[in-house]
Amino acid sequence: MTLAEYRSALQKSPTFPPSGWRLVSLPLTATEIEQQFREQGLTILRAANPDVQFFVPPENGRTFTIKNIVFIGGKQKLDGLTLIGVTFVETKIYYDGVYPVSLDRTSFVNCTFNMPSGPQSIPFLKYVALAKNEKLQLPSQ
Repeated sequence: MTLAEYRSALQKSPTFPPSGWRLVSLPLTATEIEQQFREQGLTILRAANPDVQFFVPPENGRTFTIKNIVFIGGKQKLDGLTLIGVTFVETKIYYDGVYPVSLDRTSFVNCTFNMPSGPQSIPFLKYVALAKNEKLQLPSQ
């Protein structure tokens, strides 16, 4: 996990205008996220404080897909998500392995990680540490 956090700290932050930020103070559901982005064309979300989770992960094994968004600060649990072209910046990342996770061109910039210390976390930590921007499928445990 230390190597993944070190590699994350070396990643360069994407350039974006501060005017594109939107403060999020409550977790958003997948429907709310989709509606916000469709209506406002937003591509960047910034957490109002470090304890804000951007959205609630799906339950009962269902998954949903997030594409081409930058999340700044806050925290996010990855279980049950498909992330394509997503960047997390200074975000606390959680992964329990309860539901599958799919990553495609997902990057982590100066993030910290909280996950089980068992073998199920190794593919994810390698993905972050090597920063190859390829696809990774993590099955449920």
